[in-house]
Parts: sequence; structure tokens; C-alpha cells
Amino acid sequence: MREGGPDTCVSERHIDQDGFHTLCAQQSSAPPPRRDCAGKDVALFSATCRRFHQLSDAVSHLHFLGGKGQGRGLGAFELLVSERVVRATDLRCLKVETRWTVSDLSFFFWVSHVKDTLQKLQLTETRLGENLADRLRTASKCPKLTALELLTSSDDSYVRLEPGFQAGCARYRKLVKLTLEHVIMSDPVLESLLKLCPVLKELELTGVFGLQSPSIVGEKLERLKLMRAVPTVPSSELPGALTLQAPALQGLAMSRFTQLRFVGTSTALYDLDLLDCEKIDICGDPSLGNVQFLSVRSSEYRGPRYLWMWEWLSTSLLRKCPNLWELMLDMEIETPLNGTCPWAVLASLGDLHELVLRETAIEFVCEHWERAVETRQACLPNLRVLVVSAGTMSRRLLTFLDYVLQSAKLLEVLTVRAEWHEERLEVDAAIDPRYFSDLFKLQRSFPKVSFNFELPGSSQGSVDQEDSENSTLG
Repeated sequence: MREGGPDTCVSERHIDQDGFHTLCAQQSSAPPPRRDCAGKDVALFSATCRRFHQLSDAVSHLHFLGGKGQGRGLGAFELLVSERVVRATDLRCLKVETRWTVSDLSFFFWVSHVKDTLQKLQLTETRLGENLADRLRTASKCPKLTALELLTSSDDSYVRLEPGFQAGCARYRKLVKLTLEHVIMSDPVLESLLKLCPVLKELELTGVFGLQSPSIVGEKLERLKLMRAVPTVPSSELPGALTLQAPALQGLAMSRFTQLRFVGTSTALYDLDLLDCEKIDICGDPSLGNVQFLSVRSSEYRGPRYLWMWEWLSTSLLRKCPNLWELMLDMEIETPLNGTCPWAVLASLGDLHELVLRETAIEFVCEHWERAVETRQACLPNLRVLVVSAGTMSRRLLTFLDYVLQSAKLLEVLTVRAEWHEERLEVDAAIDPRYFSDLFKLQRSFPKVSFNFELPGSSQGSVDQEDSENSTLG
């Protein structure tokens, strides 16, 4: 039973940690080897496939993996999934991953046969089905469904969810997690979608076009990830306001909004991730006092003209989060003229245990730490973990690391990541062995600290500790 040219092969293995039985379908022009990555036997897919038919009909977790190709084996793959699903008697979790786009008819066929028992459904395709509304209507027929994920493996494939999609769509009365990727939808469409999910706890929308100023209401919503898609032309991006009425919200990740408005209190919020939200206006009653994990980032497409102002960052965010446990700064920061010393603000975060600094933030921090040392404001008393990720390894940075190691008495882990920049490889100091020897020198000086060196290319591990005489440190 073969279609579309190349042989289609299937193997089965058990994933202990998740309880999934995985059926891998791959394509090859020659017979496959007698084993796969898990060491199991591989048999040609046919009506007499031994491992395929010996799998119990009562299996509760199935995971289908489609192989490489340009769609020539899609019919055989869909037939494989259909034959297995139609025999299932107690299938609760179904995951299908393929390099192609599954037909709406096959999706309807699979879900219809297991709708009474299905609790978790995940579908990953090269691009989402043309009619996303039909997929949502089909999934709504599963009365026990608690998690629905419709994903795409392509970065440039989008599907539109039109107004009125909810016609004929039953309410997801038990759905607690919903994940959609690369969807074009308007604010009213998103609000209609949320009304169909009265007990939703986790909502993830990634790479979304069309949202302007959405309002999200969820009495039970605990985690929200709302990432607007990167516009093709940065200047064409419209400002947007996100309104939240979610008293149980614990984690929030958002991108490319200019205003965050809270309706009511949200004292449970402890994890906040902001991407490309420069000078965002946070209004209402955000209750950021319980935030323990804060990530402030800028994407590469922004360019140097998008600068975070330190006065705003320290006043609107850091000072409102006195109980921060972990802080990550990965953005371009505008140097303050007469503002507060950055290290004075960081030192005020007495509970800060982990600090992650990316390249542009490192330059800003190192620029001000010497003045902070003079005024005794550079102490991080409870810091346990420091991560620095830099494109170049400068003497200033090494001296800065040396000072942190001496002043942070409770430091346990120091991770140094030297990023690879091909466009400036000829002058990239991150691959200079002299800096490697300096890092090893610091490691020997502080034996109680665990050092992790993540250096680019073949230079990693090529440093001889005898090179310490070439050290750039004084």
C-alpha cells in the first residue's frame, strides 16, 4: 500500500516521560535501515506492517511524525493515521506532525472517530489548513477536550480567521489551553474566540496579524502569550493597546504593544516578558509587586533607532518590581544624561538572584559600573546566577566580571556566552585566545563558583592555561 513514488516507512517507539506511542513515517528512495534512532525495528508501511498492527487498540497516547518530502507521500501518511485512529478505543491524546498540509477531510475523519475520548489534540503542519474555522468547529465536537494546539512549521505562512467563524461551533466547555500560530484575526474575532472558552487557563497566540487594541477577559486565565507578527515594514506598524481583565493571571508575554491596561487587580502576576514594547504605558492597577521574573527584550529587526530609555525602564518597571528574582535585559538602552545610576537601581532589588545580560545591555551596564563602584552602589548581595552573552570580549567586561565575582559573595554560577558574528569575524575579539586565558584565570581565582563557557566555533576548548602570560588583565 504505497502512494506517490518513494517508499513510506513506519516505526514505533514509546516515549516514557509523556506516555506517547510514536509512529514515524518517513520517505526514502531506498529501503530504510533496520533500525531507527531509538534502536527499534523498521518495517515498510503496508497492510501487514507488524509493529503497526501489533500496537494495542486501547493505546491512549499517539504521536504521528510525518517525514521529509514535498507532499508526494501525503496520501499514504494520512491513510496511516486514519487506519490507526479508527481502531483506537480509548485515545485521549493525539499529536500529528507533518511537513505537509493535512486535508480538512482527513482532520474531520480523525477527530470524529475519537471525539468521545479525546482530551488533547495537537496538529503541526507546514501551513495551517485553509479553513481554520472548520478545524475549530470540528475540534469543538470533542466534549472532553482540554488542550488544542494548531501549529505551523513555516515562518511565512498565515491563515485568516474570518468574523462569524463561531457559527456552528460548540463551546469548549473543558478547554484549558489553546495555542494558535500565524493567524490573521481582528479584535472582535479574538473576543468571540475567548467567549467560546469559558474555563480557559492558557492562551498562546504567536505571530498574529490584524490585532490593534484587543480586550481579553478571562476569569480563570492564568497564562497569556500574545505576540504580534513582525511587520514587513517597521514604519507601518500601528500602535496598539492591550486591555486585560484577568484576576488570576500569573504569566504574561507580549510583543509590539504601546499600552498595557489592567482592569481590576491582578495580584497573582509573577512572570512578565516584554518584547519590542519600548516606552509602554502600563496603567490601571497592574500590581507588579509580586513579579519575580522580568524579561525586557528587543528583536533584531528593530535596529538601533529603537532605544529603551533607562529613566522609563527604571521608573515604570524595575522600581515597581521590588521582589524580582530573575531579570533579563536584552535591548539597546539609551544612556541617561542626568538620571539615576543603573547600578543603584539594580542594587535596590535586594532579592535579585539571577541576572541575564545580552550584548547591548552589557555595554550599557559596563559603562556605568565604575561610577557605581566609587559610590558603593554596585553591590548585588543575593545574586546567585550571572549570565552574560556578548559578541565581543572586551577588557572592560572582563574587569567587570572580576568585580562581580569579588562583590557577589553568594554567586554560584557564572555563564559567559561569546556570540558569533560572521559579518565582523575579522575583528571579533570573542575568539582571541588571550580572553580565554583570562576567563580561566578568573575560574581558578574563584573555585566555589561554577563557570560555564559557551564559546563559538572550534576555538572553544582550544585554550591552554599556560597562555595566562598573554592575559589582558593587569
